[in-house]
Amino acid sequence: MVSGELRARGTHEAIISEDLYNAVQVGVKTKSGAPHKKLSEDFPLRGVIQCATCGKPLTAGWARGRNKRYPHYWCWTTGCRRVNIRREILEKQFVSLLSRMRPTAQLLAELPTRIAAQWKERKERIANDTKRLSRRLADQKALNQKAVVARLNEEITIEDYEEFKQSNTGTISDIQAEINALESERGTMDSMLEQAEAQAVDLVGAWERGNVNQRQELAKAFFPDGLVYSHELRFFEPANTVITEMTMRFLESMLGVGVPDGI
Repeated sequence: MVSGELRARGTHEAIISEDLYNAVQVGVKTKSGAPHKKLSEDFPLRGVIQCATCGKPLTAGWARGRNKRYPHYWCWTTGCRRVNIRREILEKQFVSLLSRMRPTAQLLAELPTRIAAQWKERKERIANDTKRLSRRLADQKALNQKAVVARLNEEITIEDYEEFKQSNTGTISDIQAEINALESERGTMDSMLEQAEAQAVDLVGAWERGNVNQRQELAKAFFPDGLVYSHELRFFEPANTVITEMTMRFLESMLGVGVPDGI
């Protein structure tokens, strides 16, 4: 119970533990633009694009501007940090690359191996996310039961109960929607391979139609070794041999001159 600077412990049973309350407050007060693994849900190219100078994968996060926050990819390596780019700019350049790609017999032959790795990663992600969301759902339902008991015992006001109930109902609904979305991703490896073969024909369309996880899987399937990036050369760094080969095929197709299949 807080009144001005006076703080006193109530006699009723708490709806949540003091440790949980304090942990939440610490999390709220320490939010910043520092990278966090959870942010990868908003950044499908995280873990795919690497800094051309230090070779480390770019991290991603929300940088605070004057009036709002902006999504960025950047190099987080101490002493380097040569890359810092807005999400929409980097992803637009990446989509431009996809528009120039042409499927080859070699690429299609390699797809089953690449998709097998992505399938394993997808299953692990779905299992971990489902477990995490199920725990959150159980916690929210437990909180709801405690709130009902507290209201019946008149330990909290009707206004506080209604406010909590509205907030908690929304949270439970959001968690259940996330669980349902994960269920729809399960599918089979065969369906994932069929999807990848269709994507090879229309990579840009697959990217635009896909959700964040599907976009990340697409990028990792077609660029399993990742791509290096610099502000000077963008994706056309010498280390990106796949881009050099892709550009050659694109130019050859534009000029109407054939190239050996699989280059």
